[in-house]
Amino acid sequence: MQKGDLLPCPFCECTVIRCFEVFGSGRYRVDCNLCNGGFEANNRERAVALWNRRSDRAGRIAGLKEAAGLADEHAADGANLDERSALLVLAQAIRARIAALETEEGKS
Repeated sequence: MQKGDLLPCPFCECTVIRCFEVFGSGRYRVDCNLCNGGFEANNRERAVALWNRRSDRAGRIAGLKEAAGLADEHAADGANLDERSALLVLAQAIRARIAALETEEGKS
């Protein structure tokens, strides 16, 4: 599998994605380097297929809203200022993407 086989993150659209075996378990995980969203499966091909699966725009917006809420929630519980700041920046970036998708939706 080539690195280019992985689509950008369906949650935050980051393009830094990794696929790896989980601690020698034979299970594989694909996840985003930025938001840590990901999928795990019994083999590499299934993990990649789950990662690359995309829903309609409404489904993407709902998923992004959930991701932003989780980032806010974890920021409130953050162990240190750097962690809280990074999570708040992530939530803001996700909300900007939601706004862009909703604007595109209104134009179509």
